[in-house]
Amino acid sequence: MPKTTVIIPHRMTEDASRTLLSLQNQTYSDFKTIVVPDQHKGANWARNEGFRQMNEGGSQSEFLLFSDDDIDWKSNALEVLVQTLNRFRLASYAYGRFKVGEKIWGHQMFDPALLRCSNYISTMSLIRTKDFPGFDEKLKGYQDWDLWLTLLAQGKRGAYCNELIFTTEHREGISHDRDAGALEALRAINDKHELNLSRFNTGYL
Repeated sequence: MPKTTVIIPHRMTEDASRTLLSLQNQTYSDFKTIVVPDQHKGANWARNEGFRQMNEGGSQSEFLLFSDDDIDWKSNALEVLVQTLNRFRLASYAYGRFKVGEKIWGHQMFDPALLRCSNYISTMSLIRTKDFPGFDEKLKGYQDWDLWLTLLAQGKRGAYCNELIFTTEHREGISHDRDAGALEALRAINDKHELNLSRFNTGYL
């Protein structure tokens, strides 16, 4: 079993070649890739299904990396993330900054208090398999934030690698839009993790 398994949830109408090519060009090679068509069941289902498929052989990789199918990974991304978890043995996951369109996100050292106020950690982070709690398939958005908050509630922490690890194009999605669906998903996160976000206390949306 390779040290790392990369799981890619894939919409059949999309082209994952950009992501797959960037994975082929990694300086780190001790990984395998599982591509899971979402079958219209959503990305969270596909991510969990990839995890189930990894476990079918009765053994696990030490690390998991979930990658969307439109990610252009920097060539040293996996190497840097693995090195970070090897360095910070008490961390459950490693993350870096990333570029969406022309804007860079995620340049933030791990801060539990800040994480309960807003999410600065991408789904595209390296996770210790033994600590992975699974994605909540009922959620329609903010699945990455939910994952990190779930781990935080279990006393688990992340480690920032201080590197730009991937780029992607900006796409309108539920976690970026301020429509009813986005607010519904955000409220679900607020209630599940008892965040007490001000927008739901003051009536401000």
